[in-house]
Amino acid sequence: MIKINGVTKVYDTHHILKGISLEVTKGEIIAILGKSGCGKSTLLKIVGGFETSSTGEVIVNDVAVTEPTKKCIMLMQSYGLLPWRSVEKNISLPLEQHTALTVEQQQQRIAHYMQLVQLTPYATHYPHQLSGGMQQRVAIARALALQPEAILLDEPFAALDTFTRYFLQDELIKIQQQESTTIMLVTHDIDEAIYLADKIIILAEGEIAKEITIALPKPRDRSNADFQHYREVIFTEFELTQQQMIDYQI
Repeated sequence: MIKINGVTKVYDTHHILKGISLEVTKGEIIAILGKSGCGKSTLLKIVGGFETSSTGEVIVNDVAVTEPTKKCIMLMQSYGLLPWRSVEKNISLPLEQHTALTVEQQQQRIAHYMQLVQLTPYATHYPHQLSGGMQQRVAIARALALQPEAILLDEPFAALDTFTRYFLQDELIKIQQQESTTIMLVTHDIDEAIYLADKIIILAEGEIAKEITIALPKPRDRSNADFQHYREVIFTEFELTQQQMIDYQI
């Protein structure tokens, strides 16, 4: 599905990424975890074609990524909704130039994804009438409407309160399982990575420090002993102190 082969990124003389190689299979959720400045977002932008690598390549379904395409849609903290367009019209935006679809097919697809993110009753509402979590669901539905091969998420829930974030994490898993969408997720949140991901990639100083496969069924129980085990593994990898682990409620 996604193959990252020896990707490096150099700004002036500073090496942001140092020979990253990684494969993501179809329908897999990969979380990229690491401290600020380790190259997480840069790697995601290269996969999406928004930045070019200094060396190496990214292949999506046997095609080299050289620019942004509809195959990989990127979502960030800012929802990017147009304030003068309703929920329905925001979701329809990427389909309006989709000449392969009839108007009826477009309407059917919009209705499907509005229902999928539970926003059908809000079809005529505008972004300012929605909560932050609802706006993020509109952004997710808009991305899914293009039926991309992968969705790239850069801290998508970071600005939301804890309860909304937990709700959207559950919704993302349901949607991903229904649509079999491949997801790469950048996050600072260790719990979010464990809860969502099939595999966690820990970056440190531009290199892959560790790969952790999360062998737990979904949805996951954050209080489960196995969940806590993965937290301890990650905290150990980051060389956090016992007091920091206590502060983080491990």
